[in-house]
Amino acid sequence: EILKVELKKSYFYDLNQVLQSAKTGKDISDAAVVTASKSESEGDDIANASASSSHCIPVNWRIKNLNGEEKDLRDALAGKVTLLLLSFRAYAQPGIESWMTPFLRHFGSNENVQCLQVSIIEGWGLGLLRSTIEGSLRSSVPRERHPFYFTMKATSSEVIRDQHTLQLPNRLVANVLLLDEMTRIHWRATGVAHPEYLHQLMDLTSKLLLPSQENTHSLSPKQ
Repeated sequence: EILKVELKKSYFYDLNQVLQSAKTGKDISDAAVVTASKSESEGDDIANASASSSHCIPVNWRIKNLNGEEKDLRDALAGKVTLLLLSFRAYAQPGIESWMTPFLRHFGSNENVQCLQVSIIEGWGLGLLRSTIEGSLRSSVPRERHPFYFTMKATSSEVIRDQHTLQLPNRLVANVLLLDEMTRIHWRATGVAHPEYLHQLMDLTSKLLLPSQENTHSLSPKQ
């Protein structure tokens, strides 16, 4: 029933949110530690969710990076703490950069951390232009980021379904997920990075990098 409601929403709904936020001067940026949801932690706190082995990211897209390498999303995420940046439109890119730049500055040299961006190419029309879009991205994205920048083609109904599954509130802004090496979501954010949200992100990433035994006892978010 919820999905039927979501299917009625179009980009006009997302655009209206953006316009309203601009009119009121209050943006739609937000961030939250993932503490409990049926799809991720079944009511456990974040420490217990970290100790669980069964709550990986609930989608497994087939993605292709700008070097032409194809893989499943979960395979790309597995083994490292990952900041996953999702964009549905170019409008989201400034928000993406606001998270990616400080994150890479802080963790870019850590071999146990990665920052991946997935650009979703939605609809059959844009799908036909995928190779053109990817060519444009190769020209604009720094070459060293090509292995970490992915595209994914999907129908509009698939996008709306996965938007609901991943709890992404708006497709016109940056959507950000922090996952552990087992592909479990621990934190999410939307929009442009604020200092307090960046602090949250850096702090939780550092905790996820702790040895697993210590990790289990230290991931509860600070109040």
